[in-house]
Amino acid sequence: MKEEEARGAVVVKELKVVNAILEAPENTAAVEKVTERARETGFKAGYNQCLNDVNTPSPKHFTDERCALRDVDTEAAYSAVVEAYNGLIIPALEQIEACLEVDNYISVYAGYSNRRKKMKALAVET
Repeated sequence: MKEEEARGAVVVKELKVVNAILEAPENTAAVEKVTERARETGFKAGYNQCLNDVNTPSPKHFTDERCALRDVDTEAAYSAVVEAYNGLIIPALEQIEACLEVDNYISVYAGYSNRRKKMKALAVET
């Protein structure tokens, strides 16, 4: 039971670490840029697909002159932000990795917790 409690505490700490990484300003800004470029790329592709679908049966030929992304290479912009995201460095990761140098930190945490309880019990007895 005590080991399960220790594991539960470690899982909570791991979730805090994951949240710290996901909510890092560098990560948040990079994800926002990737999302924006993906939307632009999807919009332009959808716009062009719609033009193709409409122009096929229509005698009148519609163009993309009104498209806001007409002369923009959205695929290259998207690739650039994805590459930047993949090379992203979050300074907090170095600190987190230093904390996780121990191979089996669940056992270490459980051992630390048990030692703390024993010391408290000894303090109460004396």
